[in-house]
Amino acid sequence: MVDRTHRTPEEIARSASLNELEASPEGREKAAEHFRKLRDAAAGDGFSAVLRRAITTEIIRRNMTSIAFSTSAGVDPTAFESFRRGEGTLPSDAIDRLVEIAGLQVVSH
Repeated sequence: MVDRTHRTPEEIARSASLNELEASPEGREKAAEHFRKLRDAAAGDGFSAVLRRAITTEIIRRNMTSIAFSTSAGVDPTAFESFRRGEGTLPSDAIDRLVEIAGLQVVSH
């Protein structure tokens, strides 16, 4: 479990940004849209959707921020979030690390 009292400056800044964002009706709608994109990108049966769901499960299970999780996997946080929203791709070596850290096993039929 991550000790929330020792967050990185990036995590603190992002948390403050989200708190400020959610303080206004426009900000709440923007945050809701972000989470809709995460949900929609994780829907389906494809490999990327399964990986996105496993990532979210691990982030929650480990009580980590998205930034901390991506950093622990050696993946750029901006690219990671873009992938999670279904708006970008990641290199195969990053996918390999995420599969491992999310505890997935790839099985061929």
